[in-house]
Amino acid sequence: MSSYHSIEDLLNDPSFRAWVLEQAKVERWDKILDQQGDQREKLLQAKEILLALNNEGQDWSSRKQEKLFEKIQFRTKQRQTGKPKGKVKLGLFFLLAIALFAGTIWWSHFAGLISPKSTITYVEEAIWVAKANPKGQKSRIHLPDGSTAFLNAESSIRFRQNFGKSGREIYLQGEAFFEVAEDKEIPFEVYCDALSITALGTSFNINSFREGITLVQLATGKVMVENNKDQEAPLELNPGEEVVHIYGNGMEKRSFDIQNAFLWKSGTLLFENTDLDTFVEDLERWYGVEIKIVNPPRDQLQITGKFTEDYLSKVLEAIGYAYGFSYRINQKQVVLTFD
Repeated sequence: MSSYHSIEDLLNDPSFRAWVLEQAKVERWDKILDQQGDQREKLLQAKEILLALNNEGQDWSSRKQEKLFEKIQFRTKQRQTGKPKGKVKLGLFFLLAIALFAGTIWWSHFAGLISPKSTITYVEEAIWVAKANPKGQKSRIHLPDGSTAFLNAESSIRFRQNFGKSGREIYLQGEAFFEVAEDKEIPFEVYCDALSITALGTSFNINSFREGITLVQLATGKVMVENNKDQEAPLELNPGEEVVHIYGNGMEKRSFDIQNAFLWKSGTLLFENTDLDTFVEDLERWYGVEIKIVNPPRDQLQITGKFTEDYLSKVLEAIGYAYGFSYRINQKQVVLTFD
């Protein structure tokens, strides 16, 4: 049985890709999987990279995936002919141990097993309550009326102390997913930038991370979205519909992928044709780090990948293979160097 020398060899092997992505029966890989040693560790690492880069539902025969493997092949040639890169390499056992530990801590915090560190302040003579998350932290907040707010990193909400008695108004900055307790007498209202979103009993997500853009996505029930700055007719949403508001251009209603839209709540980081700037911003917010780019590529990248409760190094290892960069992590400082 022939051997291979690197993870790149595996990523470029069609039978290995078929074994991982199509669950094809390939005796060669089955035998290596049953053995112990360096070969098995490389196989498992390459398998994880492929699964992370394979966005669910994508056709691996498409031109997009062909381009992905062309990038891997190009990077393989560079490694064979160029000087060795100072890339961070982690053994599989150590990598998985860190990922499991980080995922356990994150989920324990998210599920409320560890007390959230969201700051709580009272202003205007205890009339308002505010909660905020820094970068790298998420929290679940139980509201006085029985509703729940899942607050993303670098986000904040504020509401009156008597919330649920005479009104249910929330002011949001950043991103949050709301599960609204039904109350036919008192509507649930969220104010975010120029928009106000009204619901009775429903669940929906609001994202205002990108400057000048607010996104409202409905999971269940119905909501009414209004533009408080411009004279526009309110838009009513049904599940699977979203409103995109671009400052100065008004609101637009359209459909969205409801299966992937709210994955951040359960610890899944999803990139779908994401540009480099947004990719960096998402990682900085998700992991609470600062990222510097060295030798940024001239061509516009469209990054795709899916990671569930993974350590930052694993995300960078997988994306780096496909899009041509090495990385260095020094506590909260990260450097991405493109070839």
